[in-house]
Amino acid sequence: MSLRFQCYRTTGNFFHWRLLSRNHRIVALAPGRYADAALARSAARLVREHAGTAVIELASERGAAWTWAMRVGGELVAISAHTYGRRIEALAAARRFRLGAAEARIEERIPLLGDNESRDSESRDGETREAGARETGTRDTGGRDTGGRDTGGRDTGTRHQAVGPERGSRRQ
Repeated sequence: MSLRFQCYRTTGNFFHWRLLSRNHRIVALAPGRYADAALARSAARLVREHAGTAVIELASERGAAWTWAMRVGGELVAISAHTYGRRIEALAAARRFRLGAAEARIEERIPLLGDNESRDSESRDGETREAGARETGTRDTGGRDTGGRDTGGRDTGTRHQAVGPERGSRRQ
């Protein structure tokens, strides 16, 4: 699949990683920011090492705007860069991520990206608070809905479903 992790610095002097496809499209993002490049690279390595086995959760805003998120040991380590109109599309994207991230290289160069180029990852920064069951309940994702808009901590009706590596091929 030929994906690659790119660690980068923003004008605010924070570091992030993102997973890029061969045609430079963003596939996945770091869920937060890091104080230095070494921490960003370490986080990208963690994602690469666990991509094949970690739990990937699918989330939806009332059945629309599906996203995926990867957790390792309960900690959020990667999020989808895009929203998907259908659950099956988000599931397919998560499967492509799982396969590609496991073999992706981590670039050595650390580019400086302006605020416009890093807006997606900046808008998704924040802590994740657990407020419901993993499989069927709702979960407040730090006051943000799946579109990255601030909801002031209100329950947005977001639905989450855990998709482990062994469950990825079953229809749910």
